[in-house]
Amino acid sequence: SNIFDLEKKQIVHKIEAHALPARSNVFSPNGALLYTASDDRHVSVYDTRSGRVIQSFSHPGMALSVDASGDQRHFIVGCADHAVYQWDLGMQKCIGKYGDCHSDMVWGVRYLTS
Repeated sequence: SNIFDLEKKQIVHKIEAHALPARSNVFSPNGALLYTASDDRHVSVYDTRSGRVIQSFSHPGMALSVDASGDQRHFIVGCADHAVYQWDLGMQKCIGKYGDCHSDMVWGVRYLTS
């Protein structure tokens, strides 16, 4: 993954924290953070200004999809282990696992906005 500046028409940061391909990328609503979900079972959170990894979160299955909440604090991850995980970025911990209702890998997750 790369962070590309549309005005300058150039790559401003190369994102290379994952050992395997990234399946999903999403920016926080304010654009300050980039979340990447990867086959290496991690979601990495980057500062978009510096390009540095703020934190990496490990999952039991490949991380296939990711979405950031509007509150800038939470994010959700769909995984190959048939579960969805909700994380609190401030506490740096998983605050919910939802896996009883999925019979297959979770390829897409989205927060609903009001």
